[in-house]
Amino acid sequence: MKTIKIFLASSIVEFEREREQIENFIRNVSDDFEERHNIKLKPVLCENFDPAMANGRKQEEYNEEIRNSEMIFFIFFTKIGEFTREEFDVAFSHFREFDKPKIYTYFKELSDGETMEESLVKFMDTLDNALTHYHSMFSHI
Repeated sequence: MKTIKIFLASSIVEFEREREQIENFIRNVSDDFEERHNIKLKPVLCENFDPAMANGRKQEEYNEEIRNSEMIFFIFFTKIGEFTREEFDVAFSHFREFDKPKIYTYFKELSDGETMEESLVKFMDTLDNALTHYHSMFSHI
């Protein structure tokens, strides 16, 4: 059976509920894929890693999973944290060298009164202009 790893990168605080919903969705689709196509979809979320101390930076364990994933989904709302940005840089660097993982970027639409931090505005500009990868928007999972 072939296994396809799908890494989910986002703010755990901003998207706690959505991350759980996406993980459950991937698992449900995987059940169907296993029966019909002999393919297992494996969601990879950092909160499911062993919380034991790492021999070095814990983030390196996540970065290694990114390199070993076939797909990575980034979801953003009002900010981009330093670790999510690092994960994007790792994924993009690996993509440039090995043509994987496939990278998807989604930004949650803001409601009245909500604003993006400057770091996220700059990241969107980098995606759109420097990388010519136009981002996608969503309102709900």
